[in-house]
Amino acid sequence: MQTISAAYDEFYDNDREMTLHERIDLLAQHIRKISAMKMQIGRLVSQLSFEDKKIPAPLRLPLVDEVCVTPIEATNLNGITVSAIDGGLITRSLVGLDLFFLRSVAVSLTFSSHGIYRVSYFPSKYPSLEFYHLKNTSKQMEAETIAGLYRTIHEISTAAKLIKSSRKHIDFLLMDGGFPDQYLSLSKPYTRLHYALKKVLIDLITRAQDKGIYVAWIVKDSRATLFNEFLTQIIPYVIKKVPALYKLDYRTLLKSNRDMDLFFYILSVGSRSFTLRKKELELTLEDEDTDASLMNQTSNDFLTSTDEKQFLTNVLSHDDDDRTYLAGDLYSFYLKVVPYDVPLRIEFVDTNPNSDRQDVITTANKISAVVLPLSQFNHQYGVPSPIIEADARCKIKREEIDGIISYLQKYTQAPEVWIKRREKSPWNW
Repeated sequence: MQTISAAYDEFYDNDREMTLHERIDLLAQHIRKISAMKMQIGRLVSQLSFEDKKIPAPLRLPLVDEVCVTPIEATNLNGITVSAIDGGLITRSLVGLDLFFLRSVAVSLTFSSHGIYRVSYFPSKYPSLEFYHLKNTSKQMEAETIAGLYRTIHEISTAAKLIKSSRKHIDFLLMDGGFPDQYLSLSKPYTRLHYALKKVLIDLITRAQDKGIYVAWIVKDSRATLFNEFLTQIIPYVIKKVPALYKLDYRTLLKSNRDMDLFFYILSVGSRSFTLRKKELELTLEDEDTDASLMNQTSNDFLTSTDEKQFLTNVLSHDDDDRTYLAGDLYSFYLKVVPYDVPLRIEFVDTNPNSDRQDVITTANKISAVVLPLSQFNHQYGVPSPIIEADARCKIKREEIDGIISYLQKYTQAPEVWIKRREKSPWNW
């Protein structure tokens, strides 16, 4: 059987001149060949267990489960309330300034034995649109990163406000997208934004913990390779349990693919992967970092002073809690919900210092058992239905943005608010 390395070399080292049709045909052949190899290796990897005492302690430390794959039984949703939060964001770069538009909404579904019993929205079914003017951003990528951070803070704030204001008990809270650990470790100092992000995270997680709500971050698409990298390291210690792997080029496969891609082949529908501790969390708000003192500081972030104070007032206005510290662990796993879509990556935070491995496994299984039946309405699109509804409600229409920009153009007559040349060519088809 041809090795994976040979299959890659055969495709990428082909320097013969080819027509477009020939290139497409060659790529299709390559994908079919690699897919067959992934399927074979995926079936074998799914049989692995991690009970071997020879596994080094540093490698075992982040691992929670003792098996690669755990079957999940879908829970009966009768009597359960599931909320989902999503945010819409669009950035528009004009000739002289960058604008971003956002809104976020929470959707809560309560189920009975006959299906959905009640639907509610927070702050409303049709949330208002907010827009802000970005300054000091010379690079498009930086502008998009900063706007994404503002959206993340807005979404988490909406979730915390929902928990505080809800008169009905919420059992599970699903956040669209991954846990924002990448924003917590940004190299550039975003003083006010870091404060706001930590504050709303502490507020959300502690409020949820107080009320017994399971909070899960649902990642629909990802380029992450953390799980593949972990398998590359641990398989040599457990490969003797699945000796057929010795004959296959699994290392090349693991190193050249993303987690979601490979776990499509490892997992069967209704099963989850092993859980990894992704990182240790410690969020601290310094004594001098109060809401009031931060509001009075000179802005060193990326909004105008007026916009920044308005944004911080909106996202922090719900907070009457003086907790300034949160410690816990961030966990992650994959769940395959439908046959013709890649698995979801699910993340959650455990803040109980007394939790053991079995407690973490129980949490992963409970979240999986609820997400599974919520995501099986279409064989080709496995996303929880509350998130689908939240996404529809927060979606920003082009007409909304065009209306604001048209107003600015009409009442300023300034080139700063003109559409960029590449977007307004009269010869665009």
